[in-house]
Amino acid sequence: MKYLYSVLFILCFSINLHATERSYNNYLYSNLNFSFCYNITSYDPLEYLYYKGLSKTLNKYIIEKVQKRDFISNKFEIQTGCTIFGGHPSIEISRNRNGNFVFIHGDTNLSQLVRIINYFSSKDWASFCYDNEQVNPQVALNTFNEILNDRASKPGKDFFTDKKEIIWELGDYKIIYQNDDLYYQYKNTRLKYKLYYPLPVKLKDRYFFVTNDTIQVFENGKIMLENSIPGFDDIKPYRYSMKAYKDWVNLYYEDKPVLSYSFAKNRFYKINRNKKNKI
Repeated sequence: MKYLYSVLFILCFSINLHATERSYNNYLYSNLNFSFCYNITSYDPLEYLYYKGLSKTLNKYIIEKVQKRDFISNKFEIQTGCTIFGGHPSIEISRNRNGNFVFIHGDTNLSQLVRIINYFSSKDWASFCYDNEQVNPQVALNTFNEILNDRASKPGKDFFTDKKEIIWELGDYKIIYQNDDLYYQYKNTRLKYKLYYPLPVKLKDRYFFVTNDTIQVFENGKIMLENSIPGFDDIKPYRYSMKAYKDWVNLYYEDKPVLSYSFAKNRFYKINRNKKNKI
């Protein structure tokens, strides 16, 4: 399995090398080694948090299955995210004495992965590998989905409804993964605010959130000030970042300051030609 894992890892970087740059991120748990590949040129940093929550939940599900002795091997290695066969989504699974292996290139979710885990405990289990030069990857994926429908049970809703994973925390605010979704939580209250990048920062008793093209200042769970982001880049929002200093919070674009917030004056300043202009 380790050999196959290494080969696929290399392929992910070697094929389409000149088309786009890719990178891996790994999460290691007691029964699961989970990694996902993303395009550096067009990635969403929130994927880190999504897959962190997904993989933690999936590992707990595997542990419960292990306790029921449903598997021949208790260890799983799962790779997902990157495409290697000309950009087509597909899947391969196998197992040996070292563990169970799943390789998915393309998008996935908790429901699909749980069904694959369930398939490994099926009496009708069989490996699924093929020659991509002889079989179209999309055709292979459709074939495997039919196998899952026939042989793998769907995930039970009760197990995942009760599972909440805190995957990010800053003072009174948390990001929770539950039911294959991410959301903000303030103290014990779920918020309706959609997650955006960059993640919030804290300065003393105030929190700073970027919501689409706007930066908001929260105090005691309420918005006390907000300001639009000049020239907001909605194509590559992941290029923004925030940093809190002693009495200031700066918003950067590609490491260049765009806005600066004064705690003492509760006011934003636009950064322009080395001058701070009050907004």
